[in-house]
Amino acid sequence: MSTFFNRMVNGTGASTAVSPAGGAPKQDDDNVSVASSTMSVELQKPRRTRDIGTYRQVPKVNWNTLTEANFTSEMGKLEVDWLKLYPVKKSPKVEDEFPISCGPMSPRQACKLFYDACYLIEQSEKNIKFLQDKLPEMCHKQFKRKQWQKQFLEGCRRVACRLAKGLMFNPNCVGEDVFIHIILHSTFNLGWRRIEKNLEGLPETATDRDFSKIARSLSNGEVELLWRGADAVTSAAAKSKDKKQSNGTILDCRTWFNGYADDAEHLLDHHIDTHA
Repeated sequence: MSTFFNRMVNGTGASTAVSPAGGAPKQDDDNVSVASSTMSVELQKPRRTRDIGTYRQVPKVNWNTLTEANFTSEMGKLEVDWLKLYPVKKSPKVEDEFPISCGPMSPRQACKLFYDACYLIEQSEKNIKFLQDKLPEMCHKQFKRKQWQKQFLEGCRRVACRLAKGLMFNPNCVGEDVFIHIILHSTFNLGWRRIEKNLEGLPETATDRDFSKIARSLSNGEVELLWRGADAVTSAAAKSKDKKQSNGTILDCRTWFNGYADDAEHLLDHHIDTHA
């Protein structure tokens, strides 16, 4: 996995967004605010000044509705159009048997990462300790707070939604960056067989089973250091020439859900319109 320190904590850019699908778990939908195709989702009025620019202003992801709508706004679609969102092109090398992806993710990789994310969310909803065991030890104390657990799971759902929109990971807070590392650490052990039916019709590329490029270019190296402990984070920050890094503030777990970019466009970029 990546340990490059030139990754900024404001996440990475991504491709254009299109609405999409996939199976996923159930959750409590109380107080959920999700837009239909005729409405636009908006930030909620902050309860406290400190909530401004954080995901506490963002309506909950309506996981049940998205699951029933297959994560797409297109009526009757049974699967996200992964090839449309993550296109491939003919390799310039004549001897190459497979096409190559146009971006960091191939359609089959995006599909797998999405369903791996959904699986991790589902297992965490069934048994929250499943998630705790995968988190950096330094946040376990904060994890005991029910509200923090809920906020982290919401971040996990946002990561899945962005994948289903064609945005790759495109994280916008530390909590989302942490979950991205959990996905990448888990993807090998989760294998491919359980999602074979979801991969039908998707073209293979030579790099489908190599997630190292994704780890290097789309995950945050500084956040990965959280698993090594606080000293590793502060030491790397002190040595880094990148002044736009967090400089150790990621060690405060209470700030993990503050948006890197705190405007509505970025805080709501995971939203998927549905007809459900």
